[in-house]
Parts: sequence; structure tokens; C-alpha cells
Amino acid sequence: MTELEGCAKSAGVQVIAIEGVGWVKFVVFQGDEQVNSAVHLLSIFVEPTVRRNGYAGQLLKKLTKYAQDEGVNYIYVHVSQRNTVLQCLLAKYGFEPRQDKLLFTKSTRSVKDKLGVAVSRIAEKVSS
Repeated sequence: MTELEGCAKSAGVQVIAIEGVGWVKFVVFQGDEQVNSAVHLLSIFVEPTVRRNGYAGQLLKKLTKYAQDEGVNYIYVHVSQRNTVLQCLLAKYGFEPRQDKLLFTKSTRSVKDKLGVAVSRIAEKVSS
């Protein structure tokens, strides 16, 4: 058994930006059979002069599309209890609070993908 077996592997900090507007910084963890792959959203920033124009939402959409294109299962972000603005933004874009609103997650798999996984798991149990 190797040291990293069963653990997700990080690809380093990455950035998606809208020039002159803002950016999201994140880390991709590639999973294996035991661990789901995930994006950890580290930070999101929008220039103060252009806030409240939907740019943070655009950045979250770009991050979600990137995760889907890369086959990543989840996006997660830790949020301070006092950061209600970010909590509301995340909820608006499909993130769900976990652990007393300190952790938000979002599945990037479509409903069809989720159903396919559920059906294959049921089929495995029935054939066992």
C-alpha cells in the first residue's frame, strides 16, 4: 500500500479570473475508488467598484463548469459564520450548508449521473 493510497491528491492552487473584475482560487483533489474528487474553493474576490453586478455568480458558474468538465464530483468551501453575504451567494448558486453553515458543498453531477450511480449500486447489491 502506497502512502497516498485512498487519499485525494492535490493539483495545486488554480485561478479562474474575469479580467478587471475578480477571481476564484481553488484546489482540485483527484480522488480514487475510495475518495470522491473535489474542488476546494479557497477564495472568491470581486473588485469593490463592480460588486453587486452578478460577477461573483458568474465566477461560481465558471468554477462549476470547470469542475464538471474535469469530472469532479463536488465543490466545497468553508465559510465564517459571520460571512452571511457569502453564505447567501453560495445558497443562491446551489451550494448546500453542512456542519452548522461552516461548510458548503455542491454536487457537480447531473441528476441523470446521480441516478445512474444509484441504479448501478442497486444492481451490484442485487447480483451479489
